[in-house]
Amino acid sequence: MTALPIRADVPINIHPDVLSPLAEALEAKPGALASAQQALGDAYRFLGAVEDAERALVALAASESPARRRQTPDGRSEYLGDLRLASNGLRQFSGREEELAEAAAVRLEAVTKRLDATRASLQETANTLDKAVDFALTDDNPATRALAAEVRAHVKGLPAKERFGFLQNATKEGDHATVAAVLGGQPFLSGLKTEEWAQVRIAAARTFAAKAVAEREAVGKLLDAIDGAGSAVIARFQKVQAGKDTPRAKANRELAALKGGKA
Repeated sequence: MTALPIRADVPINIHPDVLSPLAEALEAKPGALASAQQALGDAYRFLGAVEDAERALVALAASESPARRRQTPDGRSEYLGDLRLASNGLRQFSGREEELAEAAAVRLEAVTKRLDATRASLQETANTLDKAVDFALTDDNPATRALAAEVRAHVKGLPAKERFGFLQNATKEGDHATVAAVLGGQPFLSGLKTEEWAQVRIAAARTFAAKAVAEREAVGKLLDAIDGAGSAVIARFQKVQAGKDTPRAKANRELAALKGGKA
């Protein structure tokens, strides 16, 4: 478990502790879990920091120039101060949305670099594990490997409805040579449908490469978590960026352009 406090304003699926249940499967690869948790921690802190900064700026604006809505006699509403309708109802803006966006951009760069680097490293680990599974499903015994074509022919010679069951039993009984022979050729060589061949491979992998499969599945979940964190920070940053299009922000840009002689 990490020491990072859980926040109500940040999605819980970004918190690094959601990856803790994978520790057992990744016991032999603690670095993968640690790097993923660090990357998620950076993303989680970024999201929290944006929320804190946004609230602080709005609170400052409210203390300096309280925004309010006034109902006119004819039923219309007048908004006084930087108070406007937003997608989630009335919202006061700080008038410093550009500063917030610039600050978030600086922090975002470091966060996304960590996420990208972590993802690349995890993908390498996943690729290595995929190769380990492939190797485990390969027959490295020259004597039995020479009979692979005959094994496939035998399976193909069985009644269609018996082929899949035959291979299921071979897998359960640990008959590695038979299963490897079938998996070492195209499905049609053994009279199997592509879906049947794939199911045989999945069952064989869980039998003959159980540890590598468990690690690969865990690393896959780490990759999914990293992708989810990346999407979350980008979405939040885009929301902050949208604040730069408020009337006040546009006016500030026009004034800056005027001062710089670019208007």
